[in-house]
Amino acid sequence: MAEVTLNIAPEVLLDLVEKSKNSYWYLASPYTRYSRGHHQAFVDASVVSVDLLRLGVRNLPAISLGHPLQTHGVLSWDEATHEFWFNYYKPFMRASCGMIIAKLPGWSKSKGVIREMRYFSEMGKEQVYLECYDYDSEDEE
Repeated sequence: MAEVTLNIAPEVLLDLVEKSKNSYWYLASPYTRYSRGHHQAFVDASVVSVDLLRLGVRNLPAISLGHPLQTHGVLSWDEATHEFWFNYYKPFMRASCGMIIAKLPGWSKSKGVIREMRYFSEMGKEQVYLECYDYDSEDEE
C-alpha cells in the first residue's frame, strides 16, 4: 500500500474543512509524466484524497476520476489530450470552492497542474499547496 504523509498546519486544515462543508476542493496532482507511472499517479492522488477526507476535507481528486476512464474506458492517448481533460474537468473546477495542489513528484512541471492553476487564478479562486512526503522522497520535486 502506498504511503503519503501530508503536512498541513492546523489553521490551514481548519480553513480547508470549513470551506468544504458545503462544497469541495478540486485536488490537482501530476499524471502524464509522473516519474512512477500513470498507475502510481492514480494511487498517490487517491491516497492524498482519502487522507484529506479522513481529516474532514471534501475534495474531488481529478486523477482518481480520470485514470479509470482513461485506462478502462478505452480512450486512446490521441483522444485523451490535455485539452480533452481540461474541458472535461472545467465544470468541476468552476463548481469547487478552490484548488488544493498536491506537491507530489513533478507537480511544478506538470502541464495539467500548471494550466489548472492558471485557470483558478483567472477565476479568482483560492489555491492551497499541500506538502506531500512519501516513501521515496528522492524523486524529483
